[in-house]
Amino acid sequence: MNSQRSDHRVPRAIAILKLAKVSALLLIAAAAVEVASTGVLTHLVEGAIACCYTVLFAVSGFGLSRERRWAEYLTVIATASLVPFEAWAICKKATPLRGVALLANIAIVICVLALSRCQRGARARRFDGAG
Repeated sequence: MNSQRSDHRVPRAIAILKLAKVSALLLIAAAAVEVASTGVLTHLVEGAIACCYTVLFAVSGFGLSRERRWAEYLTVIATASLVPFEAWAICKKATPLRGVALLANIAIVICVLALSRCQRGARARRFDGAG
């Protein structure tokens, strides 16, 4: 029973992290739009990407907090999609924050996949025992 309780804490913790990223990305998007008003198209594109990731993280964070299975898949896809960009940023200029972000996102992907696999196995055992 204790493992069930901890199984619920991990997705909720990830959901809180995703929702915190929403706040940060909204600030980045607002700053990019402000800079873009000076006529720099690159910053506008970066702001649009930040806005898209903001929506994506908000949806996946909400879904994880409601323990929705689709949110697990969305979280894995969204988080894994950031890994190449973070690796590229580290190659361009390594900072401790970039390293932590990369490691955190890799850990989130692994954690969500492992939890999903465990839950899928538990559901399969439940159905096998019922028949």
